[in-house]
Amino acid sequence: MINPVYKLSEDERNLAVELGRKRNLAKEAKLRNIVCGYSNPETPHILGICAEIAYAKITNRKLDENLYPIGDDSDFDGIEIKTSTWRGDDIELKVKISEFERKYPIAYVLARIDKNYTTVEFIGSISRHRFDEIKYIKKHKFVENYCVSGKQIRKGLAFVEDNILKIADFQNT
Repeated sequence: MINPVYKLSEDERNLAVELGRKRNLAKEAKLRNIVCGYSNPETPHILGICAEIAYAKITNRKLDENLYPIGDDSDFDGIEIKTSTWRGDDIELKVKISEFERKYPIAYVLARIDKNYTTVEFIGSISRHRFDEIKYIKKHKFVENYCVSGKQIRKGLAFVEDNILKIADFQNT
C-alpha cells in the first residue's frame, strides 16, 4: 500500500518550472502558445511535470527529461499521467480526443495538484481498455475530451512490471 499524497521539495518545484518552460519551447510554433485556460502556456507542462516527479519518486522510476515537438508516447513505460487542479469531488480524468486517437498507453493515472506546485495527490488509475469502455465526451473550455469520473477509477497507482500492468493500492489517509 502506498501513500497517495506527495509533497514536492523546492528543488523538485524548480525542476518542474525549468522543464515546463523547456517543454513548451520545444513544441512546434503553432502549438507553443496554447494556454488551455491558463495565463501562461508553460503552466500545463509544469503541472504535469510535478505529477511526473511525484510518480517517479513513489514508483522508483526515472523522470523523462527529454523534449518532444508534439509529445511523448507515454510518461512511464506505458503509463500516462494526467493532472488536474480541480478541487471538487467531481474530478474527472480527461484525455483530449486527438491524444486518445494518437497515443496508446496501457493505463492512465489521475493526479491532482495545487496551483502552488507543492502537493500532488494521486486520485487513482484505470487501464486504457476500461477507460475506453466507460468514457464519455465532455467539452472543457474549447476542447472536447474523453472523460471518466474520478469515482470510477481504482484507488491505486498503476505501474508496469515485467510487461504486466499492476496497481498498488493506496493506504487510507
